[in-house]
Order: sequence, then structure tokens, then C-alpha cells
Amino acid sequence: MKQINVKRSSQFLALVAIVSLTACGGGGGSSSVSGSVATATPSPSTAPSQTATPFSTATPSTAPSSTATPIASATPTPVATINPAAVPLGDGMVSTSAQTGYVYSCATSFNGQGATTNGPWINTAAGTWSATAKIAVQGSVSWTTTASNSMVVSGNNFVITTNDLPNVGTTGTFPIAKSDPAYAYDQNGNSVAAQNLMFTLPMNPAVASTPSCLPNGPIGIFTDGVVMFNALDALGRDGGAHEVFDSCNGHPAPGNQYHHHEVPACIADVPDSTGHSGLYGYAFDGFAIYGLKGTGGTAVTDASLDACHGHTHAVLFHGTTQTIYHYHLTVEYPYTLGCYKGTPIAGF
Repeated sequence: MKQINVKRSSQFLALVAIVSLTACGGGGGSSSVSGSVATATPSPSTAPSQTATPFSTATPSTAPSSTATPIASATPTPVATINPAAVPLGDGMVSTSAQTGYVYSCATSFNGQGATTNGPWINTAAGTWSATAKIAVQGSVSWTTTASNSMVVSGNNFVITTNDLPNVGTTGTFPIAKSDPAYAYDQNGNSVAAQNLMFTLPMNPAVASTPSCLPNGPIGIFTDGVVMFNALDALGRDGGAHEVFDSCNGHPAPGNQYHHHEVPACIADVPDSTGHSGLYGYAFDGFAIYGLKGTGGTAVTDASLDACHGHTHAVLFHGTTQTIYHYHLTVEYPYTLGCYKGTPIAGF
């Protein structure tokens, strides 16, 4: 097993295989990956730069308890561009097969806990929510001195280890305090704590004959060292709309596992020469995840992606321009993945 050399920038931390590398619910309802929990102590928000081996920077390469809610059926609204003040609400966009604009969910009913009250940023009559009006959990806790994440090459695989603490930005103060305005809508009682996680991903993933469903819990890893969950909260709703996150768009699940359901706000997008977004992480089938913009710097929407939330074209990957399948983040639901395009690793 070969350890990759590491470099780090102040914001954008990319997973790189050939050049330098570093590798829920708002009330406690999302699933979390199994694994032992380590002890971690948050450092002040003014903590010095991280010295632990991080995912490196480089040119991108390679509510209260509820009764079970069955999967609902709805029709996504195709739009050319997304107004962040009126993002289409994803409630009901859950399916038992791969469909554009939906989450193909392995779960067929939902009985966890989530945000208790719709925030004023949700307009149920219009079927939209406002990302510009939505509040964030208060607090600014830095973990840069305790975050630990790395990536090594082992044969034809990447082996990623992380303690799931963000190596850029800060988290909010969790559990959400009663004095925090967010508490009126989301009483997330979980804390942020270090995890002991390891994922082995294929370096050269292949498109599977049929897409696979997405489980509750982790479905990928972002370059800030934090795991990615699908778009759903524990009640099967649009988690990006209903749950209240911190300023970096994260929050902890049961087991105190910090995670992102949508675009991590504290990872800086470093586009290539065409304006295409940089690398944001990897899904657990091994395919890369890029940011909000496609070639030419044009915003990507569901309408320009397949059912799994990706497409194939030339991108900067492994330091060279290659034509590969890859996922994209979007402002609109399902935000990250709609399904797995490749074969997910065991357990995910």
C-alpha cells in the first residue's frame, strides 16, 4: 500500500490519485455508518492550520417520531435555471427505480425523526423553498486541528480513512440550543464527534448494467473529509429544505456523525480552464463528484443530467483531460446523487 504525498490549501481540498492527495436527521433520525467513535475536542474557530494528513489540494484527478411514511409519487418540474429563492421542493420525489429528479431509495418507508416545523422559507403552496431566506444553526466551531483524513493507493483501489471532522470551515454548535432560532424548527439533539471510518473505492469504476438504490446514511465522501448522505431526511422529505444545517451545510446524525445532504458551502470550487467545476469528492461506487457548473461555467440542472445525477464528457481528471462518467452537485433536489451509476462498495 502506497501513501500519497500530501499538500493542503486554505479552502479547496481535492482527492487526487496521481498527484498529491489527502483523502440524520435534524432531530436525530438519519442513519449513520457503523464504526467506532473516537474522542474529539473542538478547537476554537481561530485554530491554526491543520497539521494532520488531509485530503490534499491539486489539479482535480481521479421531527418527533412518526408513523411509517410510504414512498410517494410526484412529478418533477423541469426548469432551465434554478432561482435559489424559489428552489423546487423535493417532497415526494422518491422512487423505487431510477428517475431523473428523484432519489432512488433503498428504503421504502420512513419512520425516523426530523425537523418538527416547516420554516418560513418553505412555500408549500408554490412547491418551493428559499435557500436565501433559510436560517442556519448558530455557532462557529473549528475542527481543523483535530480533523484527520487521508487517501492511499492499494492495487487498483483508493483506501480513504477519515474521522469525519471537516478540514475546512466550521460547524455550528450542536446539539441545537433552545436559544438558537433554528430550534423552533429543528431540535437536532446530536453532537459532532470523530468517527473511525475507512472506505475502499475502485480507481477505475465502471458503469453498471442497471443503477442501484441509495441507502440511508453515507453514500460518498467529500473533499472536506465529511461523508455525504442522500437528499432525504428521516421522514423521507426533502432534507435540504426541511432540516436546518450550519453555515457549511452540515449537521450530525445519530451516532454524532457529521454529514452533508447538499452542496458543502465551505468547500471552494476551483474550476478548470473551461469553467467546469472542480472535484468535490467521490461516491461510494468510485465515480467522481464535481461542483455546480458544467463546461463553460454554465450551471448544471437535473434536466442536463441522467437519473443518477451525472453524465459523461471530457473533464480534468488525474491531471489530464479525460472523457469519463461523473456526478454533479446541483442547487435543486436531489442535490448530489439520484442513484448509483456504478456498483457500490459492500455495505453501501
